[in-house]
Amino acid sequence: MTTNAPSPATLLAGLDANALWARGWPQRHFLVEDALTRLPALLQDFAAQPIQALFDRYRGRLSFGRGARSVQSLDSAAHPAHLFAMGLTVYLHDLTPWFAELPALLLQMEQQLLLPKGSARITAFASPQGDGLPAHFDGEDVISIQLQGRKRFRVAPVAGLPAPLGPQFGPGMLPADELYPQCPEGFPNDIPADAEVITMRPGSILFLPRGIWHQTLALEDSLSLSLVLRTPTLADALLRELRPLLLADPAWRRPLHGATAPDSAQGSDLLKQAGALLDRLPALAAQLSAAALLRTDDEQRLQQIDARTRFQRIPGASLDLEPAAPGALTLTVRARDADWIERTTLQRPVGAALAPALRWLSARDAAFDLATLQREVPGLRADSGPPLLAGLVQAGLLKLLS
Repeated sequence: MTTNAPSPATLLAGLDANALWARGWPQRHFLVEDALTRLPALLQDFAAQPIQALFDRYRGRLSFGRGARSVQSLDSAAHPAHLFAMGLTVYLHDLTPWFAELPALLLQMEQQLLLPKGSARITAFASPQGDGLPAHFDGEDVISIQLQGRKRFRVAPVAGLPAPLGPQFGPGMLPADELYPQCPEGFPNDIPADAEVITMRPGSILFLPRGIWHQTLALEDSLSLSLVLRTPTLADALLRELRPLLLADPAWRRPLHGATAPDSAQGSDLLKQAGALLDRLPALAAQLSAAALLRTDDEQRLQQIDARTRFQRIPGASLDLEPAAPGALTLTVRARDADWIERTTLQRPVGAALAPALRWLSARDAAFDLATLQREVPGLRADSGPPLLAGLVQAGLLKLLS
C-alpha cells in the first residue's frame, strides 16, 4: 500500500474547523460528496483494493452482527473475511496499530478540527449487501467515509437529548449507567419515520455529531471508515483538575471505613467529616480557573506557565552542572524511563546566570510554584523562569502538578 505522508486538510476533503462550524458542526449533520480523490493515498488504496486486503492486515479487536435483523453485536476472534462471507456486518474497532500512516493522519485531523490530542480513532465497517446497522445514536461524534459500494443512511436528530455522552444506544439496547442522568424523562424511543434518507457512494463523507439517530443498509457490499471523535467534556476537565486538589488534603484520602454502619461511632464520625469537607468544597473549586479547564495536555499547560503553576522534582532524576566555556555551564539531566532505565534526557549549555536557579531546583524536594522560585532566586529574570521549568519537565526532572 502507498505510504506517502498525508498533506494537511486532505482527510476531511479540505474542510478545516472554520468551514465545518460554518456548516453547523457539531450541532447538525451534513454530507460532503465526491471527496474520494481528495482523500489521503492510504484511504484511496482501501477504496481501490478488495475488502479482503484490509481484513488480511487487521489483527485487532472486532465485532460482528446482523443489524438488519438484530441490535446485538458480539466480539469474535474469527478472521473478519469469514464473518463477512456469512452475511454478517463486521466492525473493526481500531485500525491505527495496523497501519503506520494512520497516527500522523489522525494527529493532522485533530489539529485541523482544533481537538485535543488523542481524541480521535479510526474504525471500519464492512457490510454485505442487505445488511447494516440497526437504528441507534452515539455518544461520540462520528465522521463516516464511504469507500466501497453504496449504503443507505436514515438520519434524524434525537429529540430532547442534545450532545449525549457515552456508548451508543438504540431501541432494544441496554443503556449504559452514564445515560440515565442524561435521560431523566425517559429514553428516546426510535428513529423517526420521516428520517432523512442519504445514499452514500464511494467518496461520500457524512458528518454525524453526537445525538443523531442513524440506521444503515448496504445496497451493495460496502466498506466505510468511521473517524470517531471522543473529545473530553467540561465535566471531564473539571474532575481532572479537581482530583489533585482533593488528594492533597489527607481528609479527602480517608478510607470509607464505617460507611456500611452509619449508626456506629466510626460511621457517625465519617459522616460528620464528609459533611465538613462538602462545606469546604466551594473554596477548593474556587482555586480552579476556566483557562485551566481548557488545558488538555501537558504541552498546552507548559505554554501557559504562570506564578501559580506548581511543580515537584521527580524522585531518582538528577541535575548536574559542569563548567564549559567562560560564562557558560553544561546542564545534564538524567531520568529513568518507563522501564526504569536511567538515561540522559537533556544535555546543553546554559548561561551562568541560570546556575542559582538550577542548583535551587536540584536541592528542592517539596512542591513549589513559579512565584516561590522567583522569590527564592531573586536574580532569575522574569522571562527565564517559564521556559526553564518547561524544559526540565520535558526532560523528566520535574513533574507538572497544576
